[in-house]
Amino acid sequence: MWHHAATMRTAKRIALSVLIVFVAAASFWAGRASVGGHGRQAGDLTARIEGARDVVRTVDGDTFIVDDAGANVRVRIMGINTPETKDPRKPVECFGREASARLHELIDGKTVRLTADPGQDDRDRYGRLVRYVALPDGTDVGLAMVRDGYAYEYTYRSAYARQAQYRAAQEEARREKRGLWADGACAPRPTRRH
Repeated sequence: MWHHAATMRTAKRIALSVLIVFVAAASFWAGRASVGGHGRQAGDLTARIEGARDVVRTVDGDTFIVDDAGANVRVRIMGINTPETKDPRKPVECFGREASARLHELIDGKTVRLTADPGQDDRDRYGRLVRYVALPDGTDVGLAMVRDGYAYEYTYRSAYARQAQYRAAQEEARREKRGLWADGACAPRPTRRH
């Protein structure tokens, strides 16, 4: 009888150990599915996220977070790049704060329409969705950012459907000296001498 009780305790310990390992593994993989590192679970990362979504907040001039059925999902705007403000390895780049402020002004607190480009990857190397973004009135947010001189046209790997339109908008902004293209907008600032 003592032998049977010892065997049962050992079996219970093994079962408990297996359960702990299973729960730890499940927690690890569930955490890997969290998008944007904000503690909400995104579910299936392969699911196509398109259509109307509420903007939670902007991150910088070309990235923002939307609510997707309770999950915070990071979105990178297709076809643009703005000067850096959040990369801890780099100083804030010229016109970065202005670009971030402009995107904030355009989309924060609004519902935007996300559209994938069928010729492009669904996500970038950082796991962000890559989408065209439109305001409720149909304004193409990426195109507006480039046209107004807050962003550069940006091609990642291969041409995208609206590339010619975005490049033309950049040339217009440069020619008209808008935003970061304005004379002196990104000139070196004088340093103070002590």
